[in-house]
Amino acid sequence: MSIASGSRLAVWLTGLFFYGLWLLITLRPAGMSWHDWQRAGEILLCAAAAVYLLASRAPLPFDQPSRRVLAAVTLGGLLSSALASQPVWGLTEVALMAGCLTLVLATGHLRRTNGPGLDGVLVLGTTLICSLKLLQFCTAYLLSLVRSDSTIDLWQLMDGFANLRFYGQFITLTLPLLALPMLQTHLGQRIRIPAFLLLAAWWMLAIASGTRGTWLAMATTMLILALTSISGRHWARWQLLGALSGLGIFWLLFNILPGWLSLEIGNHPGSRMTTSMSLRDSLWLQAWQMIKADPWLGGGPMHFATTNNGNAVHPHQALLQWMSEWGIPSAIGLTWLLWHATTGIWKKLRSQSTQTTPAGILYLCLTGCLLAGLVQSMVDGIIVMPYSQLWLCLLAGWLLALHTPEAPSPQASSMEQTTWLTGSALAAALLLIVMARDMPQLKEQQQEFRQAYGGHLMPRFWNQGLIAQGKQETHQHGEGQQ
Repeated sequence: MSIASGSRLAVWLTGLFFYGLWLLITLRPAGMSWHDWQRAGEILLCAAAAVYLLASRAPLPFDQPSRRVLAAVTLGGLLSSALASQPVWGLTEVALMAGCLTLVLATGHLRRTNGPGLDGVLVLGTTLICSLKLLQFCTAYLLSLVRSDSTIDLWQLMDGFANLRFYGQFITLTLPLLALPMLQTHLGQRIRIPAFLLLAAWWMLAIASGTRGTWLAMATTMLILALTSISGRHWARWQLLGALSGLGIFWLLFNILPGWLSLEIGNHPGSRMTTSMSLRDSLWLQAWQMIKADPWLGGGPMHFATTNNGNAVHPHQALLQWMSEWGIPSAIGLTWLLWHATTGIWKKLRSQSTQTTPAGILYLCLTGCLLAGLVQSMVDGIIVMPYSQLWLCLLAGWLLALHTPEAPSPQASSMEQTTWLTGSALAAALLLIVMARDMPQLKEQQQEFRQAYGGHLMPRFWNQGLIAQGKQETHQHGEGQQ
């Protein structure tokens, strides 16, 4: 995986993307929340991806059935938005999904046209970001030992996200990739030992975050990939060793050492070792009510956020969210796309080349990243949060570039190509307009929300994610509930 073998421009573009990913969790403008800062960064990166696709005239890499289903899902989202109570917000959500797909295709095209040389940039960029976040955590931990009188608040040590669950989502999407050096037997101990220490430390952060969705996602992913191949079992074994080592590090840092120093740990993840649903059952019930109210087109994209339930403005369950907002037919189309992709990936994972070649091993790790994200999306809002969306796009695009279909499919027609590129540009333009409209008044809107409703902010598109006008709270097209 020689970085030098990649195109110099491609290396610079990929490096700039990773620099943006690092910047979005390290520095932010004064007075702006992490969520809003990361959403603004996501919009700018999606716009840059649209410009790249327009300049390169990148072809659509999907087969004909996938292109048709994708077009139907998009048209359904546009129709649902047009009939919804907040059509502009509905169109904004459709534009955001289109922007994410644009980023996936731009990433895939960049990797496909520049070859394996860029794989080293992906691994190095991910390793650097995780290492820097780990260094930030360790620095905060050491300072807390020196400065604290009696209590160390664990959540205060994990900075860069509006909510600790969002940190957990980031860990979920990167943990599978950090095991890559362990599977590359040609690497020397000088690389593999530090790589394993980083993997173990990243597992320590996964435990410290208390994000049960991360634990569930990684356990499920280890089980599934272990069934695919010998390489999958090796990957699962290294993850298990990393998890056990991370647990040992956590026990030392947050149980044994604080005990010696007579310090207490605030927000200990042990307090989250419960079987409660954390109010997810009420969110899922609300989504089910929206589905029953309008099963065909849903309440409108983003329209779960029209109801102030005092808890959250997305149901923390990807399938329920799509059905309640986009409608059941659209959810069926999306499920078919996922199933179609999954069957192709499963066959690829079972092939001999995937188990032996460097690109094949990377393919396995990227599959683990996306599979873990998919599992967590069943209990978490990983598909909603901007920073998680950026990582999903990056990983999906890279996997798409590495995937070679069994049989070539007819390429998209010039009309399909032009329609897609035009749609990508329009989606990027709408997102930029919404950002320019809202960003100057985000702080004021958050203050107004707190004065009107009290309680905590509920992130969706922005950190104050409620989109209802005044006291009107809508569930379905053309109807409102007080």
